[in-house]
Amino acid sequence: MTNTISLRLRLAILAFASLLALPPTAVDAGTIAVTWENVGSDLKASWTGTFDISGYNTGANVNGNGVASSLGNPGASLFFMEANVSGTGNLTNYNITSGSAAGADNFSFNTGSTTTFSGTSFELVTGSGTGFNVENGWQNNDPVTGTATWTSTSLSAVFGSNLPLFVSKTMFDDGTNTVTFQAVPEPSAALPALGGAATVLWQVSRRKRPVAQAVASR
Repeated sequence: MTNTISLRLRLAILAFASLLALPPTAVDAGTIAVTWENVGSDLKASWTGTFDISGYNTGANVNGNGVASSLGNPGASLFFMEANVSGTGNLTNYNITSGSAAGADNFSFNTGSTTTFSGTSFELVTGSGTGFNVENGWQNNDPVTGTATWTSTSLSAVFGSNLPLFVSKTMFDDGTNTVTFQAVPEPSAALPALGGAATVLWQVSRRKRPVAQAVASR
């Protein structure tokens, strides 16, 4: 029985450690993957991928909405991740005249304004039409990468139970491009849990040694 428990603990620790050690999931062409994590008392988003606008029409330059991110209900969504470009017209609009690209796992959330931002600014709009707005000078299938941080908030405060750890959610899908969300654990919180499991394994191993020695001495 003790050996069974010890084996199960070892397997659980190895499985948990392997999850922490996994490299970022490879991103397919036409996919922007957004990863969310708690960092201390802050919430951080990191995004990477590409976007294929070959089926989109090129529109005029549009104004950004500032440093923020939000998403409405399926069928009428707005998701934007951008630097503070409000009113400057330095985003280029690409659009499809009809159809909604709200993803199957799309849900409402609102993070509010960020305090730090770096990378490619972009917006996604769906509803009566679908639009992809991106920094001027960006070319089709160029990388879309960046990070943003919101202070004094967390995964649970923003997403509730809508974004479980390690579960990829499809928030946007136009048939060619997708945007996915995934939450990952904060390393500083996950490592103590791993250490606790290792301690339990060590204690169980110590308890079984006297039993094994007694059996061997008979």
